[in-house]
Amino acid sequence: MNWNDYYQNYNKWNDNEKLERLSTLKSLGDAYEICSVAHSFSSDIDAYTFLEKALVAGIVFYVSQLAEFKDKIYRVGFNKLILMNGISLTVSEYIELEEYLDEVVLKVVDMVPDGEYGNESVLDRSNMRPATEADVREALRITKEIGRNK
Repeated sequence: MNWNDYYQNYNKWNDNEKLERLSTLKSLGDAYEICSVAHSFSSDIDAYTFLEKALVAGIVFYVSQLAEFKDKIYRVGFNKLILMNGISLTVSEYIELEEYLDEVVLKVVDMVPDGEYGNESVLDRSNMRPATEADVREALRITKEIGRNK
């Protein structure tokens, strides 16, 4: 199945069908379309799973696109999505998401001035330091511990 067929028909399918058909896709659409599909899931876990698969496939989201899910997706999952997307946040993004991110995530994110990367409509955040595998592993380990202790 190609992405256009998937995107045109996803509203006809239940959450399980959306996830099952996702595995048949050769490529995904853009971040905007992926967010539209993710918003359609009734389950926070399914929405998280869909977004995670997109990130693993190499889709890069604006932080503001992921921020739309801060109240929809469970906290540990939201933290993981932010880390997988890259760990540099502008000051405004940091302030907006601070209460939704666990302490360990806030410790590993780089904060950069708002104007440094220009208009956010440009997705080039290439000068921002991405999360290393070690960063993600450590943050996830601590986030799991925090989740167990709550």
